[in-house]
Amino acid sequence: MKFDIIKFKEKNFFKNELGFLLKLLSNKNCKFKNIREVYLTSVNKNKIKGWNMHSKFTTNLILISGKVNFYLSQNSKSFKKILIDSKIKKMIKIYPNTFFAFKGLEKENIFLSMSSGVHNKREIKKVTFKGK
Repeated sequence: MKFDIIKFKEKNFFKNELGFLLKLLSNKNCKFKNIREVYLTSVNKNKIKGWNMHSKFTTNLILISGKVNFYLSQNSKSFKKILIDSKIKKMIKIYPNTFFAFKGLEKENIFLSMSSGVHNKREIKKVTFKGK
């Protein structure tokens, strides 16, 4: 199981009385090489979504709103659980051959997903995790 948790630098986050801006992508930012697909995904409160593994590409996830328990695993027998809160600006970078899923803890839980490949059903492996 290989993953990184990357905290965004303060200089990439701007907040004032009107709202906030978080710069995610820049051609100077080497964390986002070869992005081929970007989309938003959500998970409802108390629901678990995922248990997917991409064999060929890396997925970068940023929680835009909400709070989730994030699960990572090499197999369907054990997992690592990480609490992610959108108030703390972090990205989870998931490398190939790692299963991942997330459970919504708030009413609205939305992720921005950036992948180094285009989704293909032949490239994804899914499991039903027995230890939820």
